[in-house]
Amino acid sequence: MFQHLKNIDTAFKYVRIYTAVLTIAFAVTTCYTIYWSYQYATIKDKRLYVVINGKALEAIAGERKDNLPVEARDHIKVFHQLFFRLTPDEKAIEENIKQSLYLADRTAQQAYDNLKENGFYNQVVSANISQEVTCDSIAYEDDARNVAATSGKLSAVATILRPFSPSAEFRGPLRTTAPGMAPLWIDWDRLTADTGLSWPLPSSLRLTAEGLSGQTDPEEGDPVSLFSAGKAETELRPNGQDLVASGRFGDVEIDADAIGGRMVPPFDAVGAATLKNGIAVLQAGTKSLRGQAIEIANLELSSGEARVALSGPLSVDADGLIDARLNIKLTNPKAIAGILSGIIPEQKPQIEQGFAALAMLGSTPSMPLVITKGKASLGFIPLGKIGAVE
Repeated sequence: MFQHLKNIDTAFKYVRIYTAVLTIAFAVTTCYTIYWSYQYATIKDKRLYVVINGKALEAIAGERKDNLPVEARDHIKVFHQLFFRLTPDEKAIEENIKQSLYLADRTAQQAYDNLKENGFYNQVVSANISQEVTCDSIAYEDDARNVAATSGKLSAVATILRPFSPSAEFRGPLRTTAPGMAPLWIDWDRLTADTGLSWPLPSSLRLTAEGLSGQTDPEEGDPVSLFSAGKAETELRPNGQDLVASGRFGDVEIDADAIGGRMVPPFDAVGAATLKNGIAVLQAGTKSLRGQAIEIANLELSSGEARVALSGPLSVDADGLIDARLNIKLTNPKAIAGILSGIIPEQKPQIEQGFAALAMLGSTPSMPLVITKGKASLGFIPLGKIGAVE
């Protein structure tokens, strides 16, 4: 009997333990569920949907401190744009200044009062002057690709008569670093960029440089001069779905130390080419030449009386092999032979012999340069095979 009671007590003891364990487990689970339900509800309360042009865009609320640096930079940028960018329109100036004063303390009001009292704004209007904001320097850095570039001051302006044709002027030098090449220092006397604004792409983009020069920029040792050009002009513009590029370089000089001591006389270059379906290539950010087609309208190099002109279609297939049907026109083959003999003195006899034969065709002979799957030939003369391009 006592043994049976003992077993009953043991049974009740285990029942109480199991009940207590289950009760605690249920309590913990309930608290955990309530906590995460509250967290989820809080997150949902911070998520908003904004309808713009019939599309629902998600917006997530956050702490003000999270966005404070971005807000501060934009605040300063907007203030400077409103306060310092002036057009020869009295009402526009007053409206912009009025908005900018909400973004600053009393020092901005005092500066405005002093300028107004001195007749500064009246002079801007009467002289038809436009004033723009300028930046002290430009820097770009891509750690993933190990690419960096820095440049000097940038100033941009658009006149009231041509508001959609802004012009910008850059101050040098431009310093660049990239994998596989030495750091470069590129400088100029004057560099301007002109563009025609339109949608979805600019109607044109033109760069003009005077006194352009380049050299290496080593951390240790002396720099090596690379090239110089008295004037350089390049332009990009869309033509339907194609992209047209043109350029002109004058008084180009390549330093002999940059090409192993070989002497290249000063020369001029001019060219124009069309990248077929270039707009789609540009928008897609394609970096490979494979699958692209180019129409060379004209590519001309000249030095003194010597001149070489090249034109015709060129394409690169999916394997990187080049196909081209180009026409080469030479002016004064004897002068060209003299230049090439100076650049490649070890091939002087062969060069003189070959160009002497060309001179028999006249002072301006022309011949086809045909490239088929990378195999090149000049007229009936095989030149060898060109490797695949990327």
